Amino acid sequence: MNVNPKLEILKSICDVQDDASVDKLAQEVKSKWGSVDVVVANAGVMSKYISREGGGGSNLPASILEDADYFRVLNINFLGTWRIAKAFLPLLIASKDGPQTFICSSSIAAHSVESSFCPVTYNVSKMVCNRLIEHIANDHGKDGIQAYAIHPGGVLTAQTEGHRGGAWEREEGEKGILGDDEGLAGAFCVWLTKEKRPWLSGRYVSVNWDVGELEAKKDEIVERDLLKFRMTL
Repeated sequence: MNVNPKLEILKSICDVQDDASVDKLAQEVKSKWGSVDVVVANAGVMSKYISREGGGGSNLPASILEDADYFRVLNINFLGTWRIAKAFLPLLIASKDGPQTFICSSSIAAHSVESSFCPVTYNVSKMVCNRLIEHIANDHGKDGIQAYAIHPGGVLTAQTEGHRGGAWEREEGEKGILGDDEGLAGAFCVWLTKEKRPWLSGRYVSVNWDVGELEAKKDEIVERDLLKFRMTL
């Protein structure tokens, strides 16, 4: 059901692994609307399951030596986000009166160094996306661009429902680590794009956080330049 019968929708298939496919989508959007207010780079995959002798243990690659699916994961998760940003940033810049917001679907796994939770390539790809968001915010803040890397919550999907062993086996409770509602990320993105928040742009945020508490920490976040990847000495 369409909640707004006046809403215009453009339906198109895009392969974020292909420059031409992403550029084609951007051109279609430009031809229809001329600019965009919000872009969400949401495509992402995890390394393929592996089989172990005897069939037990984790079915996820447990180290860089076991992860043979690294190119596909990096190509979609990181380079796919790069391609979307490169193609759509001009359309965001053209949206002078809009929120001009670029959102990348990152992950709490960007902070993980345990392959039994998520394979190493997935973790690294999301960490790099966080740094990309910092660059977009710094390089294009003068153009009005707001950029965010969000953790979309732990949601049970067709890609995660088959995870077995390792950190997943240690999770307790009926829902375990994948108990978040899939609508939570959408609602959080609505809040993010409702108005411009330059103090938060370029940072990593989680949809699990209370937005009131987050706003209350604004001064501390700005003063200490928090929610970014940094080396502390």
